[in-house]
Amino acid sequence: MREISQEIEGLITTYFSQLRKDADNGWTNAYKKAEDFYCRFLNKVYGWNLYNRNYHKKNESDIDLATYDRNITVQVTAQKDDKKGKIERTIKGFKNRKVKQGYKSLFIAFFEDLSKSEKENDFNDNDINFSNEKNILTPSSLKAHIQSNFTYQQQLDIYGFLKQELFPQEEGVQSIAYIKPIEQAFDREDEFYSNSKFIENNWIVLSKPEFQLFKNIRRYSKSNLYEGAQNYLLVGSSCSGKTTFSYFVASMLAKQTLIKSFYLKVTEATRLSDVKKELGILNNQFSFLIIDDIQNNINFSDELFVELKNFNQIQTIFLSRNTSLIDDEFNGQIYHRKFVWKKRYNNDISCDENRIKELVQNRKRFYTQKHPDKEFEIGDFNKVLELVNFNLLKLSILLHFWGKDGGLLSDFDNEILNERFYNSYDFKNKHEIQLTLRYASVYSYNIPFQPQLPFSDANGLTVFERLKDKGLFFKEDKFFVFHHTAFADLIAQSIISQFPDLKSKGVAGVKKKQIIDYLSAIDSLPENFGTLVQNLSENGDSKIVTEIFNTPNIKSSILEYYLELNPLPFNFSNTLITLGGLTDNSLLNDLLSDREFTKRVVRYYSLKSYASQTELLKLLREHKLLEHNSKKAFLEDFESMIPFHKIRVFEQDGYHLKNEILAFKEVLGEMEIEIGQSVDNIQIKTFVKETPINELTLGIYQDRKNQKLTIQRLFVLDFSFWMEKFYSAPFCLLGNCLTELKKTDVARQLAFDIYKNLSVDLLLQSALEYKNQPVKISKSLNELINFRAFDNNQKLDELLNMLIADKRFYGKISQLSLTDFARFLSDIYDINKEVAQSIFSSRTSNEIAEKLIKDKESLYSVTQIINNLNKVSSESSKEILLKLINAESFLSNEKLTDLNGLHEFKQCLKSYNLYLSKESIETVSESTVDALLNETDLTKVAKTLPGFRKNKDVLIKVFSSNQFSVSNFMRIAKNEDFRISHLQQILPKLIDADLELGHKVYTSLSNEYFIKPSNRTYFQGVCHAIFSFVKIDKQYSNKYQVASTKTQSILKTLCTNRTSTFLRKVRNTEIDKFLNGFQQTWIVSEELTRHYLTPILIDKAKESKKENINLSTFGQGIKRLIDLDKDEHLTIAKKLFETYRPILKQTTKNLDIRKISYGLEQLSILADEVDLFAQEISEIIEDKCKIESNRDDFKTGVLPELTKALKGKNGKKIIEKVKKL
Repeated sequence: MREISQEIEGLITTYFSQLRKDADNGWTNAYKKAEDFYCRFLNKVYGWNLYNRNYHKKNESDIDLATYDRNITVQVTAQKDDKKGKIERTIKGFKNRKVKQGYKSLFIAFFEDLSKSEKENDFNDNDINFSNEKNILTPSSLKAHIQSNFTYQQQLDIYGFLKQELFPQEEGVQSIAYIKPIEQAFDREDEFYSNSKFIENNWIVLSKPEFQLFKNIRRYSKSNLYEGAQNYLLVGSSCSGKTTFSYFVASMLAKQTLIKSFYLKVTEATRLSDVKKELGILNNQFSFLIIDDIQNNINFSDELFVELKNFNQIQTIFLSRNTSLIDDEFNGQIYHRKFVWKKRYNNDISCDENRIKELVQNRKRFYTQKHPDKEFEIGDFNKVLELVNFNLLKLSILLHFWGKDGGLLSDFDNEILNERFYNSYDFKNKHEIQLTLRYASVYSYNIPFQPQLPFSDANGLTVFERLKDKGLFFKEDKFFVFHHTAFADLIAQSIISQFPDLKSKGVAGVKKKQIIDYLSAIDSLPENFGTLVQNLSENGDSKIVTEIFNTPNIKSSILEYYLELNPLPFNFSNTLITLGGLTDNSLLNDLLSDREFTKRVVRYYSLKSYASQTELLKLLREHKLLEHNSKKAFLEDFESMIPFHKIRVFEQDGYHLKNEILAFKEVLGEMEIEIGQSVDNIQIKTFVKETPINELTLGIYQDRKNQKLTIQRLFVLDFSFWMEKFYSAPFCLLGNCLTELKKTDVARQLAFDIYKNLSVDLLLQSALEYKNQPVKISKSLNELINFRAFDNNQKLDELLNMLIADKRFYGKISQLSLTDFARFLSDIYDINKEVAQSIFSSRTSNEIAEKLIKDKESLYSVTQIINNLNKVSSESSKEILLKLINAESFLSNEKLTDLNGLHEFKQCLKSYNLYLSKESIETVSESTVDALLNETDLTKVAKTLPGFRKNKDVLIKVFSSNQFSVSNFMRIAKNEDFRISHLQQILPKLIDADLELGHKVYTSLSNEYFIKPSNRTYFQGVCHAIFSFVKIDKQYSNKYQVASTKTQSILKTLCTNRTSTFLRKVRNTEIDKFLNGFQQTWIVSEELTRHYLTPILIDKAKESKKENINLSTFGQGIKRLIDLDKDEHLTIAKKLFETYRPILKQTTKNLDIRKISYGLEQLSILADEVDLFAQEISEIIEDKCKIESNRDDFKTGVLPELTKALKGKNGKKIIEKVKKL
């Protein structure tokens, strides 16, 4: 019979041998992989409920896996040598650290079996029930356990489980169709250019920037694969080496056995639904995915980027050719996503002469070895370089023919190369030539083509198939393509060069005619017509586009094509702009005469930015051939889809759109209209117009939760007036004011627009008004760093250099006190490091240290100065710090009585790995103890005590002082300002300093003591404080194995004592805050919470008060309530939702879409109730999605949350509408 247990051991051993190889190569992911495997496998075999603690606590000592009840723990180790030492150290650490934390038993899991000598050691430990036989897990021991405890059928089940767990891609990859394994992806490559052949023969040469990129990818792969999506973006011209570079990276990563590489070619027809399942297969193992030609389908590429966040084992590199969409804020969103890095193939990479030289030398060495009978000489390298012009494909073709002929490489010129290339295809007749030329001309612009024959011939299809069989082109989705656009271009050039009549017309002229003839020969436009227009336009061939639109039969096809096309493609705006630029073509007017088409255009643009909408209106307004009625109809449809009163005229682009609409109205002879929300409230208008800018932005920020009020305030002024208001603001307030706007959701774009339009000259003029106060200027500059992403600090850098160039301003810097000097340098460092370091060097370390020793600055101020200077130069700061601690007069008693400063100073020393001398430590200890004993603020004492954790004498002295007597705690409790939240700060700190003494203080305080501090604190604060006291009970109980229930008794007192206002607060607390507090008291004591708070919860579920609750916090509270006990709380939760639904519906109008989606997602366990509620607020959801669809987290956060929450009949309809936006 088949020995399944033996095969199981073989699978585990093979898998761990791979992990061992990767671990030895420095791939830290191998350890996590092993932990995850053991976690799932042991749960399967032993029926445990382990979880990986390293996902919850980094670098957990002694254990990696544990059950939630702490009964079972597992240490997973890759230890190869000295397994005996590893076992002994792990057992010792577990007993010293984990047993007192409540962990009961330990297992140790290895990658390989123990050696014979290691097995002979006695590791048995009765204290933790550890035995050699049961508690050491290896492939062999697991096999033995399965063999003796599982039936044959159960063993088969385990075997199947392991196959899927350990090698899931082996079977899954066979079923994928769109994504290709890397070795299959390039099997169609032409003989002239084969990446696989380049790798095989070591012909790939990276430029220095490329090699650095490769090192970055390899480094990220080794350390961060589990940390979320790792995506890279590479943009460059055709044949610059992007794909070859990516293939090289894939082949290098493949040498690490955990990485498998794949390739996806993006086409217009690619859809996310096509590849989603395949991504799941790739995600079963570490994978590297090349995503090529993303410019062919921007929408898909962007959706794919978002979707990849759900697949943490897939790394990707997105490849794109240069395209105008890079700068398109809507259609080009993928280019503005957050990648690990984004790189363009600039001249440093693509025009690297040394790379070309090395490529040629590599090939020469190869050919010389392969053909020793032939001579291979390079000759004049400059001629070779001029011929190929850094085109790697052309270079490869040239080297291919050189390898066949030998001789002098520089003897080749364009004429010889074209002739050799043409002859290599052995065309049989003129039809083959004509067909190849036609399709090569089309595809040279990256336009996939349809098999339309340009000649009348009964055997035309045979000709087409014959060329396809030669490998000239192949089918991809609905179209046919060549191997590469540059390949198609070179074929077209080689054909043209062989026929004088074609040659006389020029390559561009011949290709233009071929494209027009291609479109004229087909009955209807190809589905990728928009791409054809876009690619031709981007290549600068606008004359071809104009001729296409003016060709009568093509023009009629275009009209018919777009009138039926619904929805419009993502690149339609490019076509529309091209149409608008035609001065003698009525096609645009013909299209817009159709009202349904007009509505489709407006719907298409309603999802675009104000800037795109402005561009569209300007185009139509100025288009002379567009009839008056068509323009009027268009504006009517535009207004119905994009209401004028909702245009945010306080934003720059909204302001421009408003002016364009007014200009459009003027052309139509209509009256001026009110655009933007009208604000009738006199108080709001007065507040905005008369309030100083700093008070105005502060008011907007503070009231940001009241979105209605905020929007009204913003609408009082349009963008031009907001700019005036900021230009008139003092420079020292500018940074803070803009930052407050930026932190307010609806005002964020206004803040960005203002910053972009601020003139450096005017900023300089404003800043120099404060030239006598450099720190005020630097503070505002530092706040403006929030906006540096727009120009990579260019504006601030220019402004800073102009300020430094002002002699009077620079003179004031030299006169600053040390505190201000250090703060100034810290402020400007992030703008220009060199400037900051240059100014720092104007004062020597000796000079600064001597001044700090002489001055009577507090220790806290000294520490702040050092920390600020450290930002600019850590070496100089350390030098200053060394001089200070070695100076006898520095640590005076005055400084040492500053407890807060002493704490910060110690932290500063620790960061530099510096230590005080023994004499200084004694002085510090004595002075600090005196200060502690005289300090009346116990929060300061609590903050300082942990520094003496190991000095029991100090702790006992302080704890035994009158400060920590019960009578002193009673005294400070009488203070009207003393609240339970202060105790929350003090007591846990004392526990951290000394558990036994701290617990003694805590338990010495009577339960009634906590009543008055609680009465002075709001409900949530009381719950949070009591919840923090649980830590004291737990630590004491774990250490001394004695039950400590002090916190529970305090809670009971607060609920039962007549003088306590706790239950009154409970009844009056808003429901969302109540639910958060309910969760915390439940953790303290389920029994007390059930008895005293649950009845109040039930009452709140029956009738709602007029509360300002919102969907986000309410949903979070409901989820927490159900998580505590689903059986007990689900019915109450449903009733609460029903009761508060009207209020939630009202307050949802003022929330941003992310808070709405989060709230609904939290409530998703109430599926039916959420579906009904979603129907009621569907308009709000759709409106918010339209307005906020450009936010960074819309596709990564909002859509996934909405999709998870809205699974009912009504919800699915909403999701469908939202996804179409």
